[in-house]
Amino acid sequence: MAVDSGDAAAMAVAVTGTRTVAPAKTKEGAEVVEAAAEGVSVDQLAGEDCGEEAEKLMQQLIPYTGVMNLEGLHRPLLAVQFTKLKDGLAVGCAFNHAVLDGTATWHFMSSWAELCRGAAAPSALPIHNRAMARSVRVGLTLPASAEAHEKTDPNGPKKPLVARVFSFPEPVVARIKANANAALPPGAKPFSAFQSLGAHIWRSVSRARELGPADITVFAVFADCRARLDPPVPATGGNNKFDGMVYLYPGRGGDSGGIDVELALQPEPMQRLEKDEEFLQIAAA
Repeated sequence: MAVDSGDAAAMAVAVTGTRTVAPAKTKEGAEVVEAAAEGVSVDQLAGEDCGEEAEKLMQQLIPYTGVMNLEGLHRPLLAVQFTKLKDGLAVGCAFNHAVLDGTATWHFMSSWAELCRGAAAPSALPIHNRAMARSVRVGLTLPASAEAHEKTDPNGPKKPLVARVFSFPEPVVARIKANANAALPPGAKPFSAFQSLGAHIWRSVSRARELGPADITVFAVFADCRARLDPPVPATGGNNKFDGMVYLYPGRGGDSGGIDVELALQPEPMQRLEKDEEFLQIAAA
């Protein structure tokens, strides 16, 4: 979505008010931000022709974008921004990872949606039993501030990331999985579609970063471990600087077995990834 300077001004998000919603006799609570972007339509944010300008605008619709989790020591752990658009309303939520992970976030959003549809209570009530929290043997030393962390980070100052979405239809996912399992010895446990696609993506990202054979890289996968704890924690229980992020979503357009992959990388590796024939040929097949 290309815009000129006049359109860009019309697409600006203006904050019109901020308030704190807190329990009685408590000064700390969730922050609620009211904003307006009445020059922006829903289609500009969610239509098929959205581009980098829409991505930049989306970041303005979510409060505390770029704020680190450790800043939750002196910032709200939950902030919600309501932005009035030309033809709709955008709701942006920012959660600190100290209180919510991905599973708990979607439970919160689903419960909120149920209440908005008229339900008297969420179908699955959250559990706030702090007795389930476990002490840990690993010390956690937090820096004095985000700025102090940046100064000691061996990777240097935080670099901007760009995001792209690559769609892998069901037949492509199946082929990637088959190729990954083709080299396994007889009787070995087969790789899942998630493992196979993850390996394919990471090989491509490593090429795009131009990593050498001796370079160290990390591919971290965040998993829900509630059911694996002893005793298990229910699914409705709360939550007990990367140079790239990967998110997987169900395929769009009714492709039940397809997977959409959102990749966020630094600009130079992303440019190389978009020209990687091995990655793109499979993704577009």
